[in-house]
Parts: sequence; structure tokens; C-alpha cells
Amino acid sequence: MRRSFSDIVSGLGFLAVAAAFWFAGRDLTGISRVFPTGLEVFLGLGGLALVFNGIRLARKEAACEKEFIAWNRVVLITAASVIYVLLIPLVGFYVTSVVFLFILAMILAEKGKGRKGMVQALAFSGGLVGLIWLVFLQILQVPTPSGALF
Repeated sequence: MRRSFSDIVSGLGFLAVAAAFWFAGRDLTGISRVFPTGLEVFLGLGGLALVFNGIRLARKEAACEKEFIAWNRVVLITAASVIYVLLIPLVGFYVTSVVFLFILAMILAEKGKGRKGMVQALAFSGGLVGLIWLVFLQILQVPTPSGALF
């Protein structure tokens, strides 16, 4: 699958998810609307950026060579995403998110899967989830899904 095509499809997927969030949360008002709106904006902008990037790349791609698709990664990421969504209510958003992001970083790592790569992946996942905790729970006071651990 050429990168231009995957960017366009991914961008359209982001836009579809943003539209679904908007549709599901259109009755929300006040502070409960802050997180969904922010999420919709970021997903929408990211989707548009991917679509336009895909169109730009499609114009540049002259050769129609077959690209290698790492199906093992596709299956692993899909399975990890499904398990992540199912575990959030049981374990909690923060713990599950750190583990999920760590697993994704390790799956997507082209190189650096050794100790250094694991430390970087753990620092990235912990830092990102810590930032989400700080912004949404502490500053905006928007609750996140809770479970047995947080």
C-alpha cells in the first residue's frame, strides 16, 4: 500500500471518528463539552492534514511499486487497540494507556528495541499519560474513565 493512499485513508478515518464524537456529544453542554470538543478539533485537524499530505504525496509518486505491508504489525496493533478499549473500564484509563502506548511504541520501533528503546518507549508513554492527567484531571477537572487502578 502506497503511503499516499494510507495517509488519505487514515485521514478519512480520523475525520470519521471526529464526526462520530461530534454526533455522540452534540447534546453535551458546559464543562462536559470541553474534552470532546478538543478531541474533535485535534482529530479533525489531524485528519485534514493526513488527507492533504496523502494527496500531495500521490502527485509525487511516479512509480507504482508494490510496498511491503507489515501485516504482523497491523494485526498486533489492531488486537492491542481492541484489548485497550476493553481493559479501560476494568483497570483504569491511566494504567491501561501507559501499557498500551508502550506496546505500540515497541511494535512500531524500527530499531532500538533493546534496553534503550524500552526506556524511551516507557518514558514516552508515561510522559504522555502524565501530561493528559495534568491537563484534563488537574487543570480542566474533566474526569477520565476510572477502573480498579486509578
